Amino acid sequence: MPSPADLFALILAGAAPGQDAPPVGAGPSAASNEGERYDAVGYAGAAEIATGAAHATLPVGSFVEVTSLDTGRTVLLMVKDAAAARAGQPIALSADALRQLGVDAGAPVRVRGARPSPPDVAALRNGQPATARLDAPPVLLVGLRKELPALGGASVPRPASPVATPPAPKPQAARPKPEPKALPERAPAAAPTPKPAIATRPKPAPTSGWAVQVAALSSEPNARALAAQLGGRVSVAGKLYRVQLGPFADRAAAEAARAAAARRGQAGAALVRIP
Repeated sequence: MPSPADLFALILAGAAPGQDAPPVGAGPSAASNEGERYDAVGYAGAAEIATGAAHATLPVGSFVEVTSLDTGRTVLLMVKDAAAARAGQPIALSADALRQLGVDAGAPVRVRGARPSPPDVAALRNGQPATARLDAPPVLLVGLRKELPALGGASVPRPASPVATPPAPKPQAARPKPEPKALPERAPAAAPTPKPAIATRPKPAPTSGWAVQVAALSSEPNARALAAQLGGRVSVAGKLYRVQLGPFADRAAAEAARAAAARRGQAGAALVRIP
């Protein structure tokens, strides 16, 4: 019969975890936002690279999760180039990244530092898209939109200077009109047949050429206010309101308009081709 000490040792051995139990922390690691603290909201710029993103402070070769605050769509990207630091623009995206998000340059986004899984790292380094991410819930998008910076740099148009009204001419003393001489009566002349007026048609706007895409906003009032400030127009694309300048007959004119918009704070303005 075992002694009381042996019984106590057997009880402790039965309560201890077995050799086959997984250690604490085992299992798949988090795919993103693990140990990374970078988190910012703003408006996406356009990067002249084939895939991935460009950033002003994050090192080349690091990874970020970018979420569209209009649609909630989220993609994992690799930072492949350095971008100039611009207020309100936390990241610049390639045309491929904008296509994955389903937005245009100037759209509101959230950018978070990420540590992806090894398969996603290999795919991104080879220029392939990473594993699809879950869309952000609407309640989160509402809170993030409240943190967006105001559309900066757009100067408020000054009111036009009042035009001086020329003084009215001084009335002259009325001169007595000579009495008309009586003329012999003549047969009334036939009234001339009026010629039909030729309607002047406005010249149609060019249907091809170039335009400047300033921003794509989810708020129609904000889009129309920005278009009024820049002298542009608003076109509807699904749930987005695109603020555009033009169209222009050639690329040189469109480039001049894009540079003017950039000087007024719209650094994300980009040229778009009108078919």
